[in-house]
Amino acid sequence: MIEAGLRALLLTKSEITNLVSGRVRVVKLRQNDDFPAIVINAPNTDHVNDLTGVGGLCQSSVSFMCMAKTLEDARELAKQLRLVVSGYQGPALREDITAVIVDTTTSDWVSLDDASDAGVFSVDVNCTVWHHEAVPA
Repeated sequence: MIEAGLRALLLTKSEITNLVSGRVRVVKLRQNDDFPAIVINAPNTDHVNDLTGVGGLCQSSVSFMCMAKTLEDARELAKQLRLVVSGYQGPALREDITAVIVDTTTSDWVSLDDASDAGVFSVDVNCTVWHHEAVPA
């Protein structure tokens, strides 16, 4: 699961933890989370095969939602995240990351799931992550 590896990687970087403490989540925030926070989602993974069968290389689309109460804070968090992950190669828990390529950055206002008019700003850093996976012997 590439999201767990990326979460573990971000939690080792003081540039990130100084801004969000431990609020780096996979897919969804916790109900009592405060902001700023990061949500990591990998909705798509392509498994690259070769002529001999399973190749063990994956290409995942990963979105890092950098959420904060102000647009300026969300942009600063996204900037620090981009500087940490762009071009990263190396371990991330049990994952072996070959490359992280930042493709696009988008921003939006996100309504909270509490049926109120409250919300936060989200600056999303969308990446392609190349990583290895275990293959059957």
